[in-house]
Amino acid sequence: MMKMFGPHRNGSIAELVCATEALKRDLEVFLPISGSSRIDLVLVKKGTYRVQVKKTWQNSRGNPVCQAVSKSTARHKHKERKFYTQNDIDFLIAVRIEDSSCWILPVEEIKDNTTLGLTSREQYRNAWHMLE
Repeated sequence: MMKMFGPHRNGSIAELVCATEALKRDLEVFLPISGSSRIDLVLVKKGTYRVQVKKTWQNSRGNPVCQAVSKSTARHKHKERKFYTQNDIDFLIAVRIEDSSCWILPVEEIKDNTTLGLTSREQYRNAWHMLE
């Protein structure tokens, strides 16, 4: 079993796994310089796609899930969840670091979910053709 690091390190590992898998499929990969963007990667082949990358984890039943909202931000002593929309990203890619599996989820699939179960979304697992 792979050692888990802090959330920022795990997120960086997931982004690098995603970028590597995209490069293997002849997609161009661009990384934002700013750490404050809602976009983690820009992938280009026949189209240009803004991507948010999330690391998966296992829920209590052992099924893969991922967070589908941006970090909570403190505002007036309460937390606000920011949902990803078509104005922010085109795809959310959920990465299981242990085996490099990537769920390529169109932003429309997220809707108002804070957490996405991936077992019911197997059609998106390693669906790199959606980006070609």
